[in-house]
Amino acid sequence: MTDVTAPEAASRWPTFAPEAIDRGVKSIVDAGRAGLAEVIDLEFTEHRAQVHQATGMVSVRLAIGLADALARLRAHAYLYGRKLSEVADDVVWRRITFRTES
Repeated sequence: MTDVTAPEAASRWPTFAPEAIDRGVKSIVDAGRAGLAEVIDLEFTEHRAQVHQATGMVSVRLAIGLADALARLRAHAYLYGRKLSEVADDVVWRRITFRTES
């Protein structure tokens, strides 16, 4: 069982843990197979390199820092109701380009 209210859960899942807690989740149970904790980690790490690459591309394109570039990617994903990994994939394959404001 993984306690999502523990401090290490917040560092392991900085976005998921607070959202889960807000929805009343206190822990995640493995139930004899790959547990939700492992599935969540896999989902985040599977696309990590792609998100980092897209963040770098947006950073260079807009001449902004990496934190701001990642925030732009997340905002775009939220605005269009998409996963961050999908938006990152589109940026890497140049289906989405971010432009400087005029």
